[in-house]
Amino acid sequence: MLSVTAALLVLYLVAHIPSFGQGFGPPDAWRVALAAREIHDTGQYVMSRPPGHPPLEAIAALTAPIGPVGIDLLTLMASCAAILVFVLVAFTSKVQQPLLIAVGFAFFPLFWAISATALDYAWSLAFLLAAY
Repeated sequence: MLSVTAALLVLYLVAHIPSFGQGFGPPDAWRVALAAREIHDTGQYVMSRPPGHPPLEAIAALTAPIGPVGIDLLTLMASCAAILVFVLVAFTSKVQQPLLIAVGFAFFPLFWAISATALDYAWSLAFLLAAY
């Protein structure tokens, strides 16, 4: 299971290379970037949009000086964490074809689209799956 999971994560990361570092993402992701810049510059918490996502915004503030590459990379790592937890759940449950389900999750178009942007969806999903 470990080698299959590692291969899936490597494939996922390599598949993201062409779209990596293309900016913060959709207009809503720019709110996270602006909040991160404000937190970095002033040291005071500013939420990107109600109700806010303090873990993402605080970590994004650390990467604010290097631009979109930093937060995109961190979001991609959060996506990999979500995939890793999903694989663990799939392989420990009684589902048939856990590898196929894990690949389907990793390359699901909506998850794929948000996994290398400044949006908080991949982060929230990773935390939610880890709580499970």
